[in-house]
Amino acid sequence: MVTVSEARAADEQPSGEIDRTPTPRSAIGAVAFAAIASAMLALASIDGAVLAFAGTIVLAVGVWLARLRIVSAGSLLLVGGIVAAGVTGATAEPLLVAAVCVVLAWDLAETAIELGDRIGRDASTARFEAVHAATSLAVGVGSAAVGYGLYVATAGGQSTTAVVLLLFGAVIVISAFR
Repeated sequence: MVTVSEARAADEQPSGEIDRTPTPRSAIGAVAFAAIASAMLALASIDGAVLAFAGTIVLAVGVWLARLRIVSAGSLLLVGGIVAAGVTGATAEPLLVAAVCVVLAWDLAETAIELGDRIGRDASTARFEAVHAATSLAVGVGSAAVGYGLYVATAGGQSTTAVVLLLFGAVIVISAFR
């Protein structure tokens, strides 16, 4: 029979071995932003919310397993939720907030996985992760503000397809910064 202390000792890593799992701060932030995006889409459209909630679960599993492809698949489902909500007539505001949150979730999930893989989960990365998240948030909010400004100035009360396309451009800009 195995005692509790023996079971714990078996679970612990040998000293000197680096834990290559994702960093917890960025991982938690990624899942939180994905959940916020899903909640915003739930306010706007049931169709978008279904895809977004599925995307949130897939993204969380991807972060847990430290698999970038699974994270990308979850992010794609989240973007699909935004598109579905936009096509069904959701207003621009929840779509913009959801889009910024999806980009942040994707970015933070990849950061968590890459930091864990390259320097280890237990490395002192709090300051870097905070600056990275704040910078990404600032770029996302700035892009959303420009997109919303263009929407109000040109589209008025028309379709939100233009805003979705502008946000897609913002994703490309953020990806270029990486």
